[in-house]
Amino acid sequence: MGFYIQLIKSTIMPFFITIVLLIITAGFWGGIPLFILPGILYETGLPRFVQLLVVCLSAGVCFSIVCMPLLLSFSKAYAISKGKAMLNPFLLSQGILVLVAAILFAIMYFAAISMAI
Repeated sequence: MGFYIQLIKSTIMPFFITIVLLIITAGFWGGIPLFILPGILYETGLPRFVQLLVVCLSAGVCFSIVCMPLLLSFSKAYAISKGKAMLNPFLLSQGILVLVAAILFAIMYFAAISMAI
């Protein structure tokens, strides 16, 4: 984690690019999983828990696609400093970001449902 924070401090441009992309494409990473996917999954007859799991994971994947410039710069710097391949740190950071975004999406989803009741 310390290496990641040092990288953000030293190269601030990929961080700003990611923030701008998140603001511009909020309809992509928030709208598709929230508005389009539940309608498609409702027709399949899947259980509600599986539908929620697929929607949350798809939100995490869409969110992590937008954050790819930041993850690529982190993976490249980490691979150079450790003398390892770039693929492993990239896949690990991408997977962690997908899971964290999916969990946060589920928390916000349940918070919105509890406020509506």
